[in-house]
Amino acid sequence: MKMKWCFPSNNGGDEQGLNNSLIETFSDNPLKSLAREICQNSLDAATGKEKVIVEFKTFSIESKDFPNVDEMREVISNCKKFVQKNINPKTKRFFENAEKTLNEDKISFLRISDFNTTGLRGSNKERGSDWTNLVRSTGSSEKGVSKGGSFGIGKGAPFACSLLRTVFYNTIDIDGLKASQGVARLISFKMGENPDGSEKVAQGTGFLGLEEKYSIKPLSEQLNLDPSFKRETCGTDIFISGLRQDISVDSTDFDSAVINEVLDGFLIAIWKGLLEVRINEHTINKVTLGGIMDKFKNKLLPSNVYSYELLTSPDTIWRDVDLSLNNVKLGSLKLAIVIRYDGNNKVAMIRSSGMKILDKDKLCPVLRFVGLALIQGDELNSWLRELENPSHNKWEPKRYKQAQSKELLNVLFDAIKEELNKVSGNVFDNDLDIQGAGDYLPDLVVEDWKKDKFVLNPNDKLVLAEIQVNSKVTTLDDVHKKDFSAVFDDEAVFSRTQINEENILHNFVQGTVKPANNNKKHDNQIDELSFSLKDFTPVKANHTRIFCTDKTKQTYRLIFTPSVNSKRGFVMLNRVAESLEKMPAIITSAKGENLYVNKNRLGFFQFEEGKSITVDIKIKGEEYSAMEVKLYAYKG
Repeated sequence: MKMKWCFPSNNGGDEQGLNNSLIETFSDNPLKSLAREICQNSLDAATGKEKVIVEFKTFSIESKDFPNVDEMREVISNCKKFVQKNINPKTKRFFENAEKTLNEDKISFLRISDFNTTGLRGSNKERGSDWTNLVRSTGSSEKGVSKGGSFGIGKGAPFACSLLRTVFYNTIDIDGLKASQGVARLISFKMGENPDGSEKVAQGTGFLGLEEKYSIKPLSEQLNLDPSFKRETCGTDIFISGLRQDISVDSTDFDSAVINEVLDGFLIAIWKGLLEVRINEHTINKVTLGGIMDKFKNKLLPSNVYSYELLTSPDTIWRDVDLSLNNVKLGSLKLAIVIRYDGNNKVAMIRSSGMKILDKDKLCPVLRFVGLALIQGDELNSWLRELENPSHNKWEPKRYKQAQSKELLNVLFDAIKEELNKVSGNVFDNDLDIQGAGDYLPDLVVEDWKKDKFVLNPNDKLVLAEIQVNSKVTTLDDVHKKDFSAVFDDEAVFSRTQINEENILHNFVQGTVKPANNNKKHDNQIDELSFSLKDFTPVKANHTRIFCTDKTKQTYRLIFTPSVNSKRGFVMLNRVAESLEKMPAIITSAKGENLYVNKNRLGFFQFEEGKSITVDIKIKGEEYSAMEVKLYAYKG
């Protein structure tokens, strides 16, 4: 028998188009989906004797070495002709690019190989084996409760990364069976005529293998596509042909993009020593993890960095939280939460395999924190797996026992909220070392600020202070070209001439103003100035910090460093809700000479570029929230 590309006839059935749901599911972020699906499948196939190793290696081959390249060129040409009258530009564009790829001197590939796994068992069976479930079927999965995939569509992720939608599989399984086969997921096309003269149309999916009378058999030998690699132990190789160059954040930095996605999904598995991932020349395992984090820190998602620092911090406290539903224990959480004021306010939810499912947010609006929740127990993992969407990044109760599943998720997230409340009590009721606070607190708060750790005392307690800095204008040279009156609520003008020091400055941009500190008298020199809206512009702050110094009195300390020089400037404060809605943070008083208040505005300050300004203020209301701080400078 001779190896060939075979596309079976559809026998007058449905014609398949390019929008294949198996592939389109992963088109939004194909590289992320690829990393998640591959590592998950490899962990599911672990032998349990040694850690699983997954290797990503890019390489190129001469186009003449592409398996049966002339047959594939003919198939692509037939597909292109079949859609000649198709009005969908996406389909035409795909086959034009595929044709171009096959005609290049070299074709790019990505090899993904795993080791210390069982390989794809059952390549000699017709159905129901690891081999047939991955290579020959769609929507089939027969994994146990502790395994990752449950939909059987994760196999579409490699095709989403291919310019040819063609993938080659190679395996040596734990029983010693060898097999290889190519799969192309294209579209239906005309491949001749039936005996009655009607068109003979092919199915969209074809296979490279050995054609028998009623089937296409896999090869019983390896496809050695990568010249630098030959499999000698059990495991699986996946070769993605025509690797897309647009699937990473930076097409010139494929390695860092894959590293980012692997760490995002499997940091815990790597940390536990269950998984090692090699991306070209880089190796990520428990030993090298610290070096990888340092080397790629600026390119990684912040959540990856937060989770790693949480794992490695000697101050991290792990809590065991039992979870029960209707008095029946389902499992538990191993939970770690650390308060840090540059945190993302999310808890990473990790299943038993070591894969992250999602970053749970909207848990506590008061604190800034990072967290990890390791889901333990087969029954709990199995139930939550039923709720996962096909991309394995969300829990959807409608997928399984909707009412009970909603209740389960409420129990799960309420347990985390309860632990956050305990942490919140520690923040407000006890002295506490706050990780990362040094980047956000001023030098003037305590004398021993420059020590390695900043220790809060009961009189200087921190609350949530999320700063959003206006960065529309960075220099005053630009502002003369624009009218910035639109940033204010109306066209009010404040002016003052020839009045005594007993009076206050009226119409601070709008409305009525009052002295920020009634015990202070104000400098008469300001009386000779007259301002209008057009004399002010929003400017950027180099640094901005705000934190609560007394929660009972709602007093805050605001520290900001202007990026420009201006003889008169003011600040505007807004509360920011989780929905990103904003409302003025009403300032009732402030400590400082020559300061005036109007609703959420406080002025005037003399801005000096790079020189910090500190002011203590009191804000109306008892609730805590994120704060937006805006700076406005006088252009005169």
